Formats: sequence, structure tokens, C-alpha cells
Amino acid sequence: MLRRRDCERYGYKLLLVPFVVAAIGFAVSHFVETDYERVDAVVGRGIIAATSGDVEGIGAVISPDYSDTIHDSREELLSYCSRFFATTKIEAISRRFNKIVISGPTATTELRVRVIMQMQHEFMPGSGLLFVEMKLHLAKTTSGKWLVNRTELVSLNNQPFSWKSVR
Repeated sequence: MLRRRDCERYGYKLLLVPFVVAAIGFAVSHFVETDYERVDAVVGRGIIAATSGDVEGIGAVISPDYSDTIHDSREELLSYCSRFFATTKIEAISRRFNKIVISGPTATTELRVRVIMQMQHEFMPGSGLLFVEMKLHLAKTTSGKWLVNRTELVSLNNQPFSWKSVR
């Protein structure tokens, strides 16, 4: 509490203390990025790259030692992406749910998204709305960067689905 005597001694400089503390808090929040924010940014960059059909952008968030159920390497996944984008354009991806669990140098993200696609192949011409649920496993590199090293498809339109069903 400020007493009249303190105000006379220090003036109203004491009233600036809460504002200075708040400004320091905002500065720290702005300049310091947590692992949670970094993982979320990697997911966001991947979504933006997928929406624009940018295979190099997807490659930027994929680890060199990537592997999953049917893709043994990062190059196989990127090759699949380029074949996919040749016949399909993703119009929009919106996150519905994103749970991030970080434990040491690894992180797991449970991601549910809504995908609006424009397809040009003979099996499904036209546009489509898909609800995709997947798990992304990320690892922290020695430089402190987070990269995706494994993905698992969990469901498609609320039906169990996996990478093996893609082939």
C-alpha cells in the first residue's frame, strides 16, 4: 500500500512500478519462444506448405531421418507429396484440435484438421471435404529446431485409417 509519506518521498514514481513490470513481462513473452510455441509453429508451417502445394516447404519441416509405416525415408514422403499435389489442390486446412505433449527432446502432436480439396484424378473428380486425424512425432535437433520424424494417420472422416490404406 502506498502511504502519503511514501508518495511525498518518492513522488508518483512508485505508481510506475506495475507498468514497468508489465512491460518487462510483455518483452520476455515476445522475445522468448518456448518449445510448445516452436512445435506449434512447425505444425503451422507444414499446414501452410500443404495448402500452397509447396513440397520444399513440407521438406523444411521434415527430419532427414523421417520414416513411417510405408515411407522409409524423407525422400519417399516428399515424392509421394509431389505426386499427390500433381492431381490434387488443397484449398484450405483448418485446425480443429491440436494437443501437444513434449517430453525432453521429443514431442507428439495429436492433430485434427478439416481439409477442403479440389481433386483432378479419375477416381474422385470434384471437390471434397475431409476430416483428418493424425499424430505427428517430432524431435529436437542439436540446433534447437523441431522437425517431424514420423507421422501416423489415425482416422479419415471419423473412420479408422492408416498410411497402408493410402497405397
